[in-house]
Amino acid sequence: HYPHVNLPSSSCVICPYKTPVMWKRMKETSQEDWQTAVDYDERMRAAFLRRTHQEVFVYRDFVPLKDANLNEAQGALDLEDDIYCAGGCGL
Repeated sequence: HYPHVNLPSSSCVICPYKTPVMWKRMKETSQEDWQTAVDYDERMRAAFLRRTHQEVFVYRDFVPLKDANLNEAQGALDLEDDIYCAGGCGL
């Protein structure tokens, strides 16, 4: 615990529980991680579509990550950054 210091979550790059604020921070501060997440989102969707005929998304508003409006939560709760990540989801 570090008083008065805001440390970012250490959740994985492709964590679907990230808030719009967390995705935006990644896009602005780590282009390599952002591109990894975008690429994974596209590959995952293509694989699931072939196998299940259903689209899946990493981003919570059910849109491709590269197209997500990160300036607002579109119909989603914007909870605290670290509320979901316990570091053991298995993704």
